[in-house]
Amino acid sequence: MHNQSRGFTLVELMVTVTILAVLTMVAITSYKYYIRRARSEEAVELLHEIKMKQEQYFSTYSQYIDAGTEATPFPTTNAPNDNTMWTWAALTAGCDATPPPANLIGWCHLGIQRSNPTYFRAVTIGWNKTKGSTAPTSNHTIVGNMTFNKRWYYAAAHGNFDTDSNWSTFVITSQHREVIKIDELE
Repeated sequence: MHNQSRGFTLVELMVTVTILAVLTMVAITSYKYYIRRARSEEAVELLHEIKMKQEQYFSTYSQYIDAGTEATPFPTTNAPNDNTMWTWAALTAGCDATPPPANLIGWCHLGIQRSNPTYFRAVTIGWNKTKGSTAPTSNHTIVGNMTFNKRWYYAAAHGNFDTDSNWSTFVITSQHREVIKIDELE
């Protein structure tokens, strides 16, 4: 009797490895897309909340509010290219202080709080009687194209939503109903 054991050929093994590699790449790409989408939706949701809070504040005080000391999406001391998460705990703790720190007072007045850290930073700049029709400093075309002869505000969220080299900025203004996405490479 001839005992013959049959195994896999090199070609069969290479085809199997190739199929596994393709499936792995598809899974990784899908996962990154899902993560980026979820984090982006969180930023958009925050901007809609800021819009609502700005309008509520305006109906009470006849002005919009600044949450940040400069017209950039980076109101923290962290560098803009920092991949670490923005912890809102400092904001919550700052709002409990009497008086709140100057760099947090706008957020405190708006009542914007998050229980979990986020992968983006946010800022909102708004019209008040002192500013009048003075345009804010911003490198975003959408803000530069706003009409400043009437009351205005804008809010921006900026982050590296999937921790690769692609940064995104989302902007909403008092003159646009929806959030506009601006992609940036840094």
